[in-house]
Amino acid sequence: MEQWDIFNAEGEPTGEVVTRGKGVLHEGQYHLVVHIWVIDDKNRILIQQRSLDLEILPGKWAITGGSAVKGEDQIAAAKRELLEEVGITADDDELELLKKYRGKNDFVYVYVLRKNAEIHKIKMQPEEVQAVKWVTVKELKHMVSKKLFHNYSYLNEIYDYIK
Repeated sequence: MEQWDIFNAEGEPTGEVVTRGKGVLHEGQYHLVVHIWVIDDKNRILIQQRSLDLEILPGKWAITGGSAVKGEDQIAAAKRELLEEVGITADDDELELLKKYRGKNDFVYVYVLRKNAEIHKIKMQPEEVQAVKWVTVKELKHMVSKKLFHNYSYLNEIYDYIK
């Protein structure tokens, strides 16, 4: 069972943990979440289609990401999620923090990883990912307009970053 460290509104660890799906985060309690945007040297974005078996956004196209588990910081969580979901390795200094924001019950760290990867060499985690592909910003905008890709609140910042 996946456990998350709990943080207060200032981002400081409280020493408490919650088990995913078992406990509830109350007002003023937060856990760490990471989003990783993999962008290649052609400014294409690696996106993944979520497994149909997932509770949240089944079958939806999104980027790599997830929650930090107990004892992990945001960098370790980003590296683990990349490796688990799409088989991509990253060094700490390759992950560029684009933004950090506080959601309802989470602190979200948004990273960009500049890396090339051949689609046929990507090792997908079948429990999480059913397909991957590279898309241009134009293609991504089209997918968002058709509600095929998850509409992240900060998408315009990603588009600006890629320009």
